[in-house]
Amino acid sequence: MALKKCKECDKEISTDAKVCPQCGKPQPKRSPWGCAIVAVIAVIIFMFAISNQSPTTPRTPPVGSDPATATDEQIYREFEVCMNEAKKTVGDDKLKGQAIAGNCMLGLKKYGDKRAQKAFKLYFNL
Repeated sequence: MALKKCKECDKEISTDAKVCPQCGKPQPKRSPWGCAIVAVIAVIIFMFAISNQSPTTPRTPPVGSDPATATDEQIYREFEVCMNEAKKTVGDDKLKGQAIAGNCMLGLKKYGDKRAQKAFKLYFNL
């Protein structure tokens, strides 16, 4: 049996109590749907933040349509521009900034694991 505090008199009572035995006040019921509703709202907000991302304007020479021809410098610069945009956005909207950073990481995958790791390590000084 767990205990909780009465909303009225602040005495400890059973979590199963419908009425406080000390003051006689009815105890509010907790809805089992509360956490589920909050989780659904959080997912909706996250999806909205991802869908409203503005595309970043590359400030480095474009890599081109063939990732195999991109230089390591171009890969790093593209990742750097993307991550700097994410950092800037985190100050205004943390969730949106985190989504942008995740997309930056995913964007490295097109260059292959070794080249992606190289740009990642260079950016984070690892």
